[in-house]
Amino acid sequence: MKLFFIISSCVVISNQIVSQNNMAFVVSDSITFTELVNFEPDQKAKQAINQILKYTGLTPNITIVSANVSTAVSFVKNGKRYIGYNPEFIKKINNKTNNDWATVSIIAHELGHHLCGHTIQNNKLNPGDELSADKFSGFILQKMGATLHDAQLALQSVNTSMDTIKHPPIAIRLIAVTNGWYEAQQQSIANFKESKLATITTTLLLKCMFNDDENIYFVDDKNRILWYDNTGKAIVIGAKETSNNKQYQWYYVYNGIKYAVDNKGNMWTETLYGAMFKVGIVKTIVD
Repeated sequence: MKLFFIISSCVVISNQIVSQNNMAFVVSDSITFTELVNFEPDQKAKQAINQILKYTGLTPNITIVSANVSTAVSFVKNGKRYIGYNPEFIKKINNKTNNDWATVSIIAHELGHHLCGHTIQNNKLNPGDELSADKFSGFILQKMGATLHDAQLALQSVNTSMDTIKHPPIAIRLIAVTNGWYEAQQQSIANFKESKLATITTTLLLKCMFNDDENIYFVDDKNRILWYDNTGKAIVIGAKETSNNKQYQWYYVYNGIKYAVDNKGNMWTETLYGAMFKVGIVKTIVD
């Protein structure tokens, strides 16, 4: 497939790095950077982004640039949308997977952030945004002819060090990619069985809201913490655990981090110095 060679050619471009001060942008993984490789993308680089975008039916208006970042990011600068990537990171992913679909999925993930509106949220990033972008990546790759294994390669090639407060655990992100891939297949195959999707049927008891996070998270009758994507499908992201501290009723546990919930429904977290501060609120769901 010519697209593979087109995208691979994007990662070998190197030019002079120039400083860009006071940049106004939003990135996909909270990495702050102030330097970009300043170059006009060649024809092949433009063709690569256009190939992916044509499956969305949108007019291409996103520029790919080589950037001083650790992996890849999406951002807005002066009203223009960009995807910045680290050439060495892309090269390592390609060498490790020996499959150019991994690169395609990385670019598609960053496109997902732009198309879902995450880059216009004033640096408000949250786990739900990452899962939405992962699902978009899986969806687009299936449309482009990738197998489910191909769509998962990029995430499978990185380890759990990628798990952060803003980035859900790799296992959960793979579920989002899988659901996106199967949803695209569902549109293409008339006799697709809905049961293949990772669906969850449950009774919701509590809703949890964090400061500066527009998403709402739910606790069900099985003590699972759920997040619902834009299609209404549930994804398990954490668990409700019993508290051994009399001051708190239970713990909201996400990615190894515990948030204490008191009897008034306030959620608290502990600083490095042992102080507690409020990060959100829990409310009972009333039928």
